[in-house]
Amino acid sequence: MEGNIKNKILIDTSYWIEFLNNKNSQEFFVVQKILEYNQVYTCDIIITEILSGAKNEKEYNYLNFCFSSLEKLEIKQKIWDKLPYYRFLLRKKGFLIAIPDLLIAILSAEYNIPLLTRDKHFKQIQGIVDFSIF
Repeated sequence: MEGNIKNKILIDTSYWIEFLNNKNSQEFFVVQKILEYNQVYTCDIIITEILSGAKNEKEYNYLNFCFSSLEKLEIKQKIWDKLPYYRFLLRKKGFLIAIPDLLIAILSAEYNIPLLTRDKHFKQIQGIVDFSIF
């Protein structure tokens, strides 16, 4: 893994959830290594998804503290401007993609940062948005 981490990676909510919930999973070890090399980006939408799933106030505060130390990608206006058109194109192909996931894919494309995800529907988004999956 050490040789594979040359650039920072945007880690999707699905990967974070597995990392947080299963300390014996492959995802745990992958994220642990990425964090060790300080090669991770996040964004407000991912943080919102993670924090909203906290089991209680203590966990919420702990997660908020942990995620506040990560470098965040800004969701600029041009990203928001592309969102409805890409969603329209995906819907025309028969894919109804959740807005947060499409936003994350566009963010990955705009910053040219690979996305680490467990969600299969990001492959559908790749047909419209040019981003890479790590």
